[in-house]
Amino acid sequence: MARPHFDWQDPFQFSQLLTEEEQLIREIMNELSELGLLGATLPALLS
Repeated sequence: MARPHFDWQDPFQFSQLLTEEEQLIREIMNELSELGLLGATLPALLS
């Protein structure tokens, strides 16, 4: 029997529940955070 695929990035398959508009908003927010436009990030807390 084949084992089901488990996605560590989305273990509850939340992304499948989002509408296309919500997915676009999530992508935009991720890009803004990578650019540092959403506020200060503390590198010590990220590791």
